[in-house]
Amino acid sequence: MGHWEDRIYEIHHELTEHGLMKKFHSKLEEMEMQDHHRYKDTRERWIYAHDKIMEIFNNKNKKKV
Repeated sequence: MGHWEDRIYEIHHELTEHGLMKKFHSKLEEMEMQDHHRYKDTRERWIYAHDKIMEIFNNKNKKKV
């Protein structure tokens, strides 16, 4: 696999592991409505959505501890 395929696999694996796929897909749908994401390709959208979802997830877990 190439670099991008590995990254997409890692994103999918991490989100599935934490049960965040539903939130991830919701974030992707939200991004479709926003002009500043209009010209991003699929890789860029996936990476951006993943980073945002994981940031929220990690912040919630830090508060619990």
